[in-house]
Amino acid sequence: MRTSWPLNISKTAMIATPLTWAHQLAFQIWKLSKSARKVTGKAIPVTMAPRRAGDPSTLIAASDKARETLGWVPKYDNMEAIIETAWNWHLNHPNGYADR
Repeated sequence: MRTSWPLNISKTAMIATPLTWAHQLAFQIWKLSKSARKVTGKAIPVTMAPRRAGDPSTLIAASDKARETLGWVPKYDNMEAIIETAWNWHLNHPNGYADR
């Protein structure tokens, strides 16, 4: 069991500071779905429809605060690698963190 705080910032600062963990790249949903099918080998149904009123054309998560606060850098920058690592984790941990 770890007894010391591993980061060079206060615990209070971390609790009070929400961070976004993202790679700051835009991916189209249909490309994400295609990559997920390729990686998982699963049929993932998608229904194409017009954008709903109020839907943004693009969403990009900014991880600047995590980068600046923690010096964090995303390990993967392509969608297939991101999906593959997540898929492999779920395959190896079918009960999530409960199986640790």
